[in-house]
Amino acid sequence: MERQDVPLGTHKIGNLLFSKTSRMELGDPCYEGDKVQTNFVRGNYHCFINVVEIDDWGKRVQRMWVEHEDHINKPKKWHSTETMLGVDAGLMSINTDGYQTYDTFLPKLEKAEKEQNPFAQIIDKRHFVSSSGYGDGNYPVAVSRENGDIGLIAALGIVFIYNETHPYLTEEKFVAEHEMNV
Repeated sequence: MERQDVPLGTHKIGNLLFSKTSRMELGDPCYEGDKVQTNFVRGNYHCFINVVEIDDWGKRVQRMWVEHEDHINKPKKWHSTETMLGVDAGLMSINTDGYQTYDTFLPKLEKAEKEQNPFAQIIDKRHFVSSSGYGDGNYPVAVSRENGDIGLIAALGIVFIYNETHPYLTEEKFVAEHEMNV
């Protein structure tokens, strides 16, 4: 599938399974270190991307996010975090704690890009990787906890594109839109 063939809007990419660990790693999959780890509700997570058209850039991933299966249809209270995730390879990943990202997934990623969505893939049910909007940069993270303001994280989103010229891409709209259960 080619990038131009991917429709605009939200795409469910697949599922991640966190059965042995409640730790998730977030970061650029092509670089060791600088991974953020956080505690999540164990279980099955649905993985999504939102594709938008940007003038002079074409189709881009505006955000990626994961939601625990028990929280998909529940109202969410999203919170911006102080975490900024750095990208230097044009990719962002969410994976199980300790998953060897680069060496393990790179050959599988190259194969998957030819067969699946060219923007994002699920690899081994343990690794969700997506292109990161405009590419390299620092990107904010928003979370939703299982009991509103308390408890373990049940959903997490990484925003790649938000700006004044595309009002639907502002960080505030991201949080508000997710409260309406994307």
